[in-house]
This record gives sequence, C-alpha cells and structure tokens, in this order.
Amino acid sequence: MFIEASEVTSLFDANRYVERHGEQVELVWGSEQMQREMPFFEVVGEPEMVAELLIARLRHEADATVLCWAKRRVRYSISDAAAILGMPKSHLSNILSGKKYLPFDFRIRFQALCGNWAIRQYEDSVCGFRSVVETPEQRRIRELESQLEALKAA
Repeated sequence: MFIEASEVTSLFDANRYVERHGEQVELVWGSEQMQREMPFFEVVGEPEMVAELLIARLRHEADATVLCWAKRRVRYSISDAAAILGMPKSHLSNILSGKKYLPFDFRIRFQALCGNWAIRQYEDSVCGFRSVVETPEQRRIRELESQLEALKAA
C-alpha cells in the first residue's frame, strides 16, 4: 500500500492501522520508501477455488466481486480492507455495491486478501476455460515431462 506524504490524514490512519494490525505499508516521502511486512497473507493463506455451483450462478463481473468478498476467510472490515489494498474505503464500498468496477491492477491483491479466486473463476467460465488447481508437485512433474518430450524431439 502506498501513501503519499500529502495525505496527512490517511498517513495518520495508516500508521494507526499498522500499529493495530502490523501490516505492510510503504510510506512515500519523495524518493524514500519505508516498508513493513505483510503478515495478512500468512493469516489468509493461499487463495482457494470457490465451488463451481456458485460460479455458474453469477450474472456478471460485479457479482463475482461480491462473491469473492462474501467468501473471504478473514473478516476484514471495508475500511481495513481498503487500507490494505491502498484505496479509499468509499471506492471499495462502491465496488462492492456494484456502482464501480475493481481496477485490473487490484484484482489479484483483492482475491489474495479474500483468500479465493472467485473473480478469476468467473472470467474463466465466461471464456469457456476450466480453472484447475495445480499442486507444486504436479507443476514440477508437468515441467519435467515437457523437458523430456523436448529432449526426445531433439
């Protein structure tokens, strides 16, 4: 989360939030940046897939955003989540009420904060793709098999 030095009120609020929750905030003072760790990813863990039944019932992207928020594992308030994401809480509230869309550069962070891939799964279903979770072991096996095939072809 970046906070401009000109946003004195937000800076105070962010510092108070960090003291309370111990999350990472990058304070921008000209070219200098101070950083703290982001333990909320340790709390939330790796994002999980949402049930396909729920994804199939979604009508549009705003529904997917609301589903992602509703299925969040850690019950952050809107103001806390907005502070973590680095956006005004009014903007996050408008996103969750369907008045605005979640910016593309916030989608991954929002889904990581919520602990699920609801938005990505919805986009995949609209495009006709199937979202599948791959374990690190499966990924390594797939990579090794492709390397083996490439060696056989050479």
